[in-house]
Amino acid sequence: MSEEEVNEEGSVFHKKLKIKLKEKGKEGRILFLKDYLDYLIRDNKTIPPDFPTFVREIMGLDERQG
Repeated sequence: MSEEEVNEEGSVFHKKLKIKLKEKGKEGRILFLKDYLDYLIRDNKTIPPDFPTFVREIMGLDERQG
């Protein structure tokens, strides 16, 4: 397992997230998002309105590039 730190400075998430990924790189980020969505759906949780922004930040598709 690798640990990646997502720097949230200048984002809508005003803190750093420490995420344990099952795999490194893009594939690990995709697995993390799949697991998170699975958790939300299985437990009948409401998907946060800022979810698309969260996904962009996790995947590095925003201006910070991950």
